[in-house]
Amino acid sequence: MIVSRAKSVHPSVLRRFGPRRGRPLIGLCAGSAVLCLNLLSFTPAGADAYWTNAIEIPGLAMLNQTTAATGPMVCTSSGNCVSGGGFTDGSSDEQAFISQETNGVWSKATEVAAPLNVGGQAAIIAISCPSVGSCTAEGSYTDNIGAIHTFVLNQVNGTWGFPTEVPDFTTLTLEDASEMTTLSCSSTATCVGVGSFVDHTTGSAQPIIFNETNGEWAAPLEVQGAAAFNPNGIAIVGGLDCPSATSCVAGGDVLDATATATTLVPFFITFANGAWGPIEAIPGLAGLSREGEAALTALSCGAPGDCGAGGNYLDASGQSQAFTVNEVGGVWSSANQLFATQLLGSGLSNSLISEACPSAGDCSAIGSYADAKGNPQPFDVDETNHVWSAATEIPGVNTLNDGDGAALTTISCSAPGACSAGGTYADSDSNDQAFLVNETSNSWSNPIEVPGTPSLNKGGSATIYAVSCSVDGSCGVLGSYTDAKQNTQIFVTNSSPLAPTSVSSAPRHVTAVDKVGVITVHWSAPASDGGTAITSYSVISLPKSKTCVTSSTTCTFKGLNKTIHYTFAVRATNKDGASALSAKSNAVRAR
Repeated sequence: MIVSRAKSVHPSVLRRFGPRRGRPLIGLCAGSAVLCLNLLSFTPAGADAYWTNAIEIPGLAMLNQTTAATGPMVCTSSGNCVSGGGFTDGSSDEQAFISQETNGVWSKATEVAAPLNVGGQAAIIAISCPSVGSCTAEGSYTDNIGAIHTFVLNQVNGTWGFPTEVPDFTTLTLEDASEMTTLSCSSTATCVGVGSFVDHTTGSAQPIIFNETNGEWAAPLEVQGAAAFNPNGIAIVGGLDCPSATSCVAGGDVLDATATATTLVPFFITFANGAWGPIEAIPGLAGLSREGEAALTALSCGAPGDCGAGGNYLDASGQSQAFTVNEVGGVWSSANQLFATQLLGSGLSNSLISEACPSAGDCSAIGSYADAKGNPQPFDVDETNHVWSAATEIPGVNTLNDGDGAALTTISCSAPGACSAGGTYADSDSNDQAFLVNETSNSWSNPIEVPGTPSLNKGGSATIYAVSCSVDGSCGVLGSYTDAKQNTQIFVTNSSPLAPTSVSSAPRHVTAVDKVGVITVHWSAPASDGGTAITSYSVISLPKSKTCVTSSTTCTFKGLNKTIHYTFAVRATNKDGASALSAKSNAVRAR
């Protein structure tokens, strides 16, 4: 079974939390004392060596009038994936969509649940696929009084049915919410989901459990002990991993903000022997978190009763520190600080972002640490037989980000030491770009900018939200970018055993220096070569006067007009053609 979910609770839920409206539930914490609440669970995955060129989800531009919202992505085999999310229609309402890839071809995005969505806020939140062409997607919508409800739709033999409402936890009143936030199915007629019930009159939220049996969804039940564990706060469940039909672990956080203090307490809920247990705090974490703030950011199970989880807490100095906790034989150990990350960068601040456990006791985790400049940089740390190794920086990141910040946001592994991960980095113009990196035989490759995204990302903000890989080693990726109007759009790409063939991205970091009337232009190679070697570079002076062609990354200009300040732009050429021009260099005058 393959499960995917959106990386944070849908914004419609956040709007029910009064003064906490818009409080971020996911983020990258290196270099900051702010903790993140992304509650993730990833399925085992591997990756081929290359990635195809990213494309916008077909048909989504016809539906989406302004901004789209990323959701989940699931791939069951090579070229067979399902994705969903939200978009803004012509009436400025938020609507849900679903899209699928069949044999390598993406269908047009299809609007779903519009007749239910009278209140104008809907999105696909989670998808679970027990097999190819057999999936269940769940999402949320609002009614005419603004209350949030859950809907599901099933895919059978590759064809999607109609959305149906899931029974609510209780009778909902204005701006209440009964929402499933994550889902796991052993068949299209047998699923379990977890989520939250929000009571707008008290501002509190409690965790609830949804169950489907023989195609019928029962009304959700409040988790045992929730009221005593969380008398006044907001409990949000965002992580669920079910390694078998009879074994599940869910996780989340309770946020309790009062006039005098704010606490953030992570918790687990375990399903074993046919029954859900009570909500319980993560053992030992209270002793680590001196400031009363901790967050669960990762949850993954390698086998029934054998899971790994992790997150971040604030130490006595207010710095973010990473922790891990293991379940062995159905018993959770005490949380431990991930000391391995202290050896990286400044050693002052680090955060665990995501974790994947492809087998019992064997996990890989990714995170961010603060370098000497305070910028976040990505790391990986591996666990073998329940013992964590030293954290290592992902190699080659500085080639992409020129010493600025970078962070991985998601990881997925098919076997120990065989993983794929993606994230975002800041380029030399302080734009956010998406990148991918593969691990083979415990060795990480140098990261690459996602092929095709430079031509899409006109607004300068791209990142990866989900990586989903099937047992055959193929992977799909879902991410976002901003267009020229600064609207968020969604892209997809797939791994491939063959190198992509396309023009490269533009050269970077172009600078010009004058020395005794001779101007020397320097630049860095493109972040992506398009899959084939760069054969030459063309440097153009602006205003256009001369062009220099070279195979190196430097070129000199003589005889330019000494009364004119020139800038320079560079394009790269490979066997498939010439790239776009780079950003202009600084202005310089021959003297």
